[in-house]
Amino acid sequence: MEITDEEKALHYLSHIGYYRLSAYMYPLLSIPKEQHLFKQGVTFGKVMFRAYNTDNQIIIDTVLVSYEICR
Repeated sequence: MEITDEEKALHYLSHIGYYRLSAYMYPLLSIPKEQHLFKQGVTFGKVMFRAYNTDNQIIIDTVLVSYEICR
């Protein structure tokens, strides 16, 4: 995995945590995944993009379902 801004990566890892971020890293691993090698072109920025978009989609879906139930 390419890390272009090491300071920013350390910030995210220390505040969000490796184990939480690792769920977003898993689909970016090469097969066999047990070797823990990333596919070509994977960057820490891509991991953060996946985390941000997935979390936001979950929040949006939750709000929409709650709204539909309350109507």
